[in-house]
Amino acid sequence: MRRLSRVLKSSATAGLSGLATSQALAHHPTGGAVPTTAWQGLLSGLGHPVIEIDHLLFLLGAATVVGLLKVAPGRAALALMLYAAASAVGTAIRVPGLELLLAEPMVAMSLLVLSLCLWLRRAPAGAAGGLMVATAGLIHGYAYGGAVVGAELTPLAWYLGGLFTVQTLLMVAVFAAVRCLRAVAATGLVAAERALGVATGAAGGWALWTSLGA
Repeated sequence: MRRLSRVLKSSATAGLSGLATSQALAHHPTGGAVPTTAWQGLLSGLGHPVIEIDHLLFLLGAATVVGLLKVAPGRAALALMLYAAASAVGTAIRVPGLELLLAEPMVAMSLLVLSLCLWLRRAPAGAAGGLMVATAGLIHGYAYGGAVVGAELTPLAWYLGGLFTVQTLLMVAVFAAVRCLRAVAATGLVAAERALGVATGAAGGWALWTSLGA
């Protein structure tokens, strides 16, 4: 089990070492160009959340935290879908050029808060939890929106569809995996949570540092 923990921590470190490169290339799979066709919009929406390290870590961490809570699978799926839907709304807010003050620092803070939740193995429930999920979705969705500012309606619609689909499927899959591991490999799951918490916290700290111009 110690070996598993070392492997997970090494993987997290390796992933973070490529953070700067990922940030430069991760706007979407179309090479940084605004999508102009339905196909490009779909590819961009499917790829954006998983090729940018801070957003990917948030998706993995959020689904893991939900999997640790004593929440019925149906309610958990609704919470994860709420996040994906809120991110689509956040993107739609960004497209016409509306400004969200301190968006980048807020993304960083969401990672830091999630890191704490992973280490404590708990998170707010009920209305407070729903508000946190929706707020995080809006913030990350606003960040996603930078990839499609200026896009026409058709590629934008496909982008939003891809964005919602990939986030929902990824988070539901992680949630299901966490629930299974709780029953068959609880010790290994704890090691994985802590490694993910370290990676998420490190990404959040770095993002906050850079967003504040330090």
